[in-house]
Amino acid sequence: MRSIKKFFPIIAASFLCLKAVCPTFEPPPPDTLPAPAFTHTNPPVSELKLRHGYGEAAHLQWMPPQSDSLSVSRYTLQRKTTEDSLYSILAHSIPGHITEYYDDLTMFNFPFTGYDSLFYRIIAFDSLGRSSDTSEVSILILSPQPNLISYIHDTGVFRWRSLGIQGSVNSWIRVWDEEEENVWESHKMDRYGDEGTGVTFKFTLDSLHNSLLKEGNWYYGLFIEANGRERQSLKVGPIIVE
Repeated sequence: MRSIKKFFPIIAASFLCLKAVCPTFEPPPPDTLPAPAFTHTNPPVSELKLRHGYGEAAHLQWMPPQSDSLSVSRYTLQRKTTEDSLYSILAHSIPGHITEYYDDLTMFNFPFTGYDSLFYRIIAFDSLGRSSDTSEVSILILSPQPNLISYIHDTGVFRWRSLGIQGSVNSWIRVWDEEEENVWESHKMDRYGDEGTGVTFKFTLDSLHNSLLKEGNWYYGLFIEANGRERQSLKVGPIIVE
């Protein structure tokens, strides 16, 4: 027993020295998030409700990165045009639980003839503030906007024209009230367009629906699919009862 007590201070000192010299290892951080993925190769063009009414927008949707260990804290969405050499930030801090975005377009985003493109990509950030890989690019090919020629309330006839497109043009119209309680949409009409003279479309509301347009605020959306669904356009505006 006396010999054990004699060596105890030496053993304790050796243990303390070993603890001081040996490094402590922390578990490695989890892998960074993989890239999110757009759910549409070509994002659709749709109407966007704004403070002053409605406008044209690119509707982007994506799938979150697949991860078992980390959640997404936010997304950064980037965009560029065919004239841009670099991407610019469209939205910097989209909350992690959001998986869609409406990019408010203007008339200057749409070409006057032919086609133009918008390019989108998205990056996710994890709860540690680290970025994921960048998503694959989603391309929106825009065709020229159609123009409403007239709406005659007495007959319920809408007429609109598509200019600047050569080839097959599918078009249809949607009509809705401000509360979006009443929505009507025509069938798709297929015409062959000439880039110079264009093509005209016509749709007639039935008497019941047309009679409702006398009161409240109403809007129309003119949709275009040119030479295939990937080339799209849209014109949105208020309905003036004549």
